[in-house]
Amino acid sequence: MKSPDSNLTSGRQRILVTGATGFVGRNLVQQLACEHEVLILSRREVPAFTQLGARCVLADLGVNADLISVLPSGGIDRIIHLAQSDGYRDFPGSALDMFQVNVASTAALLDYAAKTGVKGFVLASTGSVYEPYTKPMDEALAQAPESHYARTKLAAELLAQSYSKLFNVCALRLFFPYGPQQTGRLVPNLFQRVQAGEKVLLDGDAGGMVFTPTHIDDVVTILRTAAISGWQGAVNVATPEALSIKDVAQAIGRIIGREPSFERTGKAGQMTIVPPIAVLSALMPDFRFKPFEDGARFFGQA
Repeated sequence: MKSPDSNLTSGRQRILVTGATGFVGRNLVQQLACEHEVLILSRREVPAFTQLGARCVLADLGVNADLISVLPSGGIDRIIHLAQSDGYRDFPGSALDMFQVNVASTAALLDYAAKTGVKGFVLASTGSVYEPYTKPMDEALAQAPESHYARTKLAAELLAQSYSKLFNVCALRLFFPYGPQQTGRLVPNLFQRVQAGEKVLLDGDAGGMVFTPTHIDDVVTILRTAAISGWQGAVNVATPEALSIKDVAQAIGRIIGREPSFERTGKAGQMTIVPPIAVLSALMPDFRFKPFEDGARFFGQA
């Protein structure tokens, strides 16, 4: 991992963001728009973003969009590529869409960046590239994930690294982001179960899977820093706080005043998805993550 380029970190930047209507993207744009000029590549106009001062550029990354014809011919300093296929769980039904959005759109954006003088490219990748999580989750090691989704994300990373001699390229491997207004993911699903009085399912004979729920504010701060500072290479993005499913459910229960109930699935073993974050810590040595019980306070207002 190369150290940040201090020559690229100052002043107002012009930043192109894809995937801005997603959970991570919405939160990122709110922060970026306070300090930088933000362009949103989107299939539709988003009034909430224009009210922040961001500008929408209409294009659909799910088809072979001609980005050169719709994006500015120059002047973009950074690209933060967050867009991913909505069908990430649907294989083979959404296999082609996953390839188009996760891989082909990355190739198109990289080509645009090379032709227009972009200084830095940040790709939002995923901890899923380490599937099946049986080997060290080290950024420097070659990976061979199992799922089609994770393979498309790894393919995007490899494509991006081809351009690393032309401009700064960084792939942030995100682990379990959570926060207000997130739906359909592990942490909000646990909240719904605890709130509804439904049993929380636990594998193994302890507290179930151990993972690293990382607050969206922390994820956004890291994304923004990676882009503006010109990080290079792959970086695991995860809190150092490793919690089991049971730990998280109990913390949510304390916040909302409800005692969770649990049920064993009968499955042997306990999965642990806790990546090393030495690379991230070296880049942001003074950064302090939100403890889960502080970051999850918003559940008490639901």
